[in-house]
Amino acid sequence: MNTEADTQQQQAEAGYDEVYVHPVCHVQTPENRFGPGIRESFATHVNLLGMQGGDDFDDDDDEEDSDDIAPEDDDEDDTDDDELPPLEGMGPVFGTDIWGLYEPMDNPHAPQEEPGGSGNVVAFPQTAWGRCNLTALSQRYNLYFAAYQDKIYVYQPQRAPRILPLPCLILHPGVTKVASLYPGELDRRFPHQINHMIVGNLGNLEIVLFAFDDGDVGAYYTHTLVHWIKTHSKHDGTGPLTRHPPKAKMFFHENVSLSAWGLAIHQHSRLIAVGSNRHEATVFAFALPRHDRAGSVDELDDSPEIWAGQTALQLQKHFQSRTRTWKITLPLGAAGHNIPSLAFIDDEHGNADKVAAIDIWGVVWLLDIWKLGIKPTTIPATQDITRYVRGWSVMVLPDSAFKPTKSVREALGLPGKEIIPNKASSLDITCGLYYIKGLAVNVNDMIRSRPYANVYERTHIFGFGLNKEPPSFPEEGNSSQSSDWESVSGDSDSDEDSSTIPNMTIKSSVDHTPSSRRWGALGKSNSRSSQIKDISDEVQLRREIIPVFGETPDPGKPPLASTAYSRMCNDRQKRLSEIKVDEPQSQLPKDCCLLRTSAADLELVPFDKTARKLAFKHMLTFLPQPGQLGSYQSINTFSQMRSERIHLMLHVPELYLLVLGSEVGRVALVTLTKTSKSIHGAPVRRGFRVDCVLPRKAEEEKRLRPFCALVGMAISPEPAPGPRAKGQLELCPPGMTRRGPVVYRLMLHYADHTILMYDIARRRDEEDELMIF
Repeated sequence: MNTEADTQQQQAEAGYDEVYVHPVCHVQTPENRFGPGIRESFATHVNLLGMQGGDDFDDDDDEEDSDDIAPEDDDEDDTDDDELPPLEGMGPVFGTDIWGLYEPMDNPHAPQEEPGGSGNVVAFPQTAWGRCNLTALSQRYNLYFAAYQDKIYVYQPQRAPRILPLPCLILHPGVTKVASLYPGELDRRFPHQINHMIVGNLGNLEIVLFAFDDGDVGAYYTHTLVHWIKTHSKHDGTGPLTRHPPKAKMFFHENVSLSAWGLAIHQHSRLIAVGSNRHEATVFAFALPRHDRAGSVDELDDSPEIWAGQTALQLQKHFQSRTRTWKITLPLGAAGHNIPSLAFIDDEHGNADKVAAIDIWGVVWLLDIWKLGIKPTTIPATQDITRYVRGWSVMVLPDSAFKPTKSVREALGLPGKEIIPNKASSLDITCGLYYIKGLAVNVNDMIRSRPYANVYERTHIFGFGLNKEPPSFPEEGNSSQSSDWESVSGDSDSDEDSSTIPNMTIKSSVDHTPSSRRWGALGKSNSRSSQIKDISDEVQLRREIIPVFGETPDPGKPPLASTAYSRMCNDRQKRLSEIKVDEPQSQLPKDCCLLRTSAADLELVPFDKTARKLAFKHMLTFLPQPGQLGSYQSINTFSQMRSERIHLMLHVPELYLLVLGSEVGRVALVTLTKTSKSIHGAPVRRGFRVDCVLPRKAEEEKRLRPFCALVGMAISPEPAPGPRAKGQLELCPPGMTRRGPVVYRLMLHYADHTILMYDIARRRDEEDELMIF
């Protein structure tokens, strides 16, 4: 090639711009980001943080008064002369418009004073301790988001060794006025720290959504951040950022009154769901210009009158019409606990119908969003309720997420003779550990330190065959959780079946159940101040609703103090648990499966009760490489119980891929599969196999993985190869088409600011193998 342009042209036509002849892990060290000597400074900082660390979801001091906690000053203006034009089709926002602040500084990585007035100065942005996923990648733009305490650093990632250059934008989301009334759970001196962050589509627009320990929840449109970057900052990182630019605006800013963790976005229905330590899920439903959720009330309305002049069916019809913006509260009941993760469940039309929320005991709660008077259904934890067995993540996957396979080995990642039936409806595929290539952990050493070690070793060594009797596990669970499903609603399929699996038959949006059963949970009031009128032709206001009780709290009343609000919520949870009415639960989609994780375990639960459940234990383990623990013990002391929790979960539909991570610093790549094969006399239908655990053995032997917590992982397509305009932020600019398989980049972000990056794709051939390079 004679010129650089000719080289770029050839690479663009070939569909690639790099060739690898050996497995590669791209690395950016802390020294590359912050200069020499950073590790010593970090070691001191981490030791200080470690003394503050506790169990993330154990704090349940709802009754503690927070009057002695000084809230942060909210000195932000509610208006700005340089406000971006409003976006169409989204309806009104929640609460007061609070502007995120950009912090102008000549050097974003210059030494900074720790928040909270400690006086300590650190030479790097500080990561909050013991949170969930604190990083995210845009799926449309070349933007990487990293949450450092109460700020979000926005980077334009590139190839190694300088994977993350200087940030192009630093966002500082403000504090709602309500947040000052409620304390944080992890750090009450500095409660406004981010717990979790995700990126997803809300309608046809992409957003970055984040949750705080003080209960705040906020979101930015990514395209507005791109507009800001292109207009107000330099892209090459060669000079200082512009001082005093107009502020990037959050379009959504709300508070759920206690530490917020679980986050979910529903693109089609335009919903945001938040799980909190209040033992309830909150769904924010934006007003829509159409009435696609309106239910028909063409039957005799024998529902009770719950507000003056308004029956339950009338309120439900108005609620489902989406002509106003709603804040929907879905309590779990007294048996529920903190919610670290949640997901939406769709109906047959693709609309969000329910929320699946997992609490820290591993119980999954199915919460109806749109129908009044419906109590939750639960899927109990499948193991003994102990401190070690916890619930961390949940995801609902449609049939299209699973890759067709031809054999049991291809579907589940191990020979059929090593699949162990726990119960009649559950299969254990933990022996798949022996077939993961490049696994850094010695499986035998790890297995021998765990329960049922003899079961897995004997099964793998000798094999028992599908028609032979495998070793038996001790009976799991207890009498209160012996059924696969528990609910106060729905009838058993037969008199001999003691489990109460929700009815799978199709139902209309209006149930014809006698009102004595359907409406027994609803509250009643004669207060005309609570009456709701249809004001679809007027300016739409936010309204709050608790569907299970049919209550619509007055949004005009001032917020309650922490103690009073906690007492009210506790009374609500107790009242829900005391309801004896046996109301029906609407159907669940039989072609969907639920994935949930606990401490190092992954479980697949099909909604179709005729299919098998699958469990894979000890997937991401604490066990370090020989000699590693002694060398790195001074930096951070891992707790096995805390570090192994699988609390990071990402889904890549195009690759049929699930990415799971834990604080241990290891990440599992799981292929979702489906098969027509039967195992132990029953169909499996949908399953998964573990293809790889990163970092691989060779990489860990080189100590590329630091012995400190993994604070975030993110995945997105690589920017399309070929020549790009200067400052181009779109991953695939208009007019450019990708050739060959789409390559994804997986970025692992560690607490010491080490960045590991892998390129991942799936071969387009008969084998359809997952490639990691």
